[in-house]
Amino acid sequence: MKIAILTTDTLHHVYFIQKIHEKHKDICIIEEKNILRPEFDVFHPFERGRDYYEEDYFFGGKDKSILDLVSECDLDKPGILYHSVDNINEGEGYLRSYKPDVIIVFGTSRIKKGIIDICSEAIVNLHGGDPESYRGLDSNLWAIYHDDFNCKVTLHDINEKFDDGDIISKDFVYIKKDMKLYEIRAEITMICIAMALEVIHEFSKGSEFFNLIPQLKKGEVYHVKKNESPWFSEKVRPCVGSYCGWSKCRDAKQYSCTAETKAASAQVRWCKNANGQD
Repeated sequence: MKIAILTTDTLHHVYFIQKIHEKHKDICIIEEKNILRPEFDVFHPFERGRDYYEEDYFFGGKDKSILDLVSECDLDKPGILYHSVDNINEGEGYLRSYKPDVIIVFGTSRIKKGIIDICSEAIVNLHGGDPESYRGLDSNLWAIYHDDFNCKVTLHDINEKFDDGDIISKDFVYIKKDMKLYEIRAEITMICIAMALEVIHEFSKGSEFFNLIPQLKKGEVYHVKKNESPWFSEKVRPCVGSYCGWSKCRDAKQYSCTAETKAASAQVRWCKNANGQD
């Protein structure tokens, strides 16, 4: 099968691609590069701690990009194609020429009709949360912010609306005792890999439909207006680092979370939301 993965260049996305490619050699990666960023500083040590953890967990302490993965695959695992675009929908022409059997979306901006029509019966999105409760980016972190530890991962089909597609499957994120906040994304990624491999297997058998379940309710998309107006036109999202306190340990690569699950509203900082599928 020819599999297209639409994504961005983060450690967990690179690991996802690597694991899919271990099972399926003919894949095409479309990387979205132009991620909206605010003009003000939003960095928090949470992000560094998460990246250090994922480097160790996924790659034995090494940093790895999509291009690193593509370069490695070119040497001994032919069959991987790569294309980058500013906005994911600019990849429509490249995708049409590739003629995928399945399209998997994992962490890009909203997909438009042109791409959906290429593979309308086999285009799915991996959402790191429950769209019936939390839509947008960092959905499970929003759940924890609201003292909701019933964290989930969702695989759903795609339409032009925001995290709106019918649900193919959901799974729980097992929150283990003493689990750190920066470990959650890695756990979500492992579930996403299993979901993706399962849905590819079903499509490979010629399955033309799944037991699709319409969303019974639409979860909130967490964004606010940057200025003081009660209405918003510029969408922003909370910087996830404000959800927990951090203390730096002896090793510069080790961070520990103080297990706070709510941040004081005065501590919440904001950064732009690029209308991601998550």
